[in-house]
Amino acid sequence: MKAITFLEGLGIAFGFMVLAIPLRILSSLVLPGFSFRATFAIAVLLYLLYLLSKRERKSGQLFLGIGGALGVSAIFLSAGGTVAFLFASAGLISLCRAIILYRSLLPAGLDFALGMLAAAFAVWSFQSSGSASGVLWTFFLVQAASAWIPATFVKLPAPGNIDSFAAASASAEEALAALIRRSDSNV
Repeated sequence: MKAITFLEGLGIAFGFMVLAIPLRILSSLVLPGFSFRATFAIAVLLYLLYLLSKRERKSGQLFLGIGGALGVSAIFLSAGGTVAFLFASAGLISLCRAIILYRSLLPAGLDFALGMLAAAFAVWSFQSSGSASGVLWTFFLVQAASAWIPATFVKLPAPGNIDSFAAASASAEEALAALIRRSDSNV
């Protein structure tokens, strides 16, 4: 996947902050009483679609897109309060980023912690102002820091590298031959 930069994250946060105004008006007309949740759910869905568009490998993209849409729908329709809604949305984003971006558990765990921090700040913003724009700005501003999490902390060979596969295969065959020789000498 093409790495998401911090500046792109800031642009996303600003874009959602501005987009929240017409979304909030529209969702209040269509879903009165659910306008904040609908606005935030649409922003999360758009962000997941953005992540999928940045993904270089196309395999599994439809599955992730449908899974993300179902996840956003389930979170939106859940009976939990705003706090649970924000934390569940952050968890869904972290899960999708872990699948798309990271090659080990440590960066995925750091991303999850960052998502929970973003949700905590979003809750604080919601309780302070009640503004959908402020909540979206705060949430996605903290999410932008995910640009600084490396995909892995260990140098891994590039996926699909035939030379590394050939080297691993040769090494495995040598180890197997050594085991066979050792077992023949013990008999």
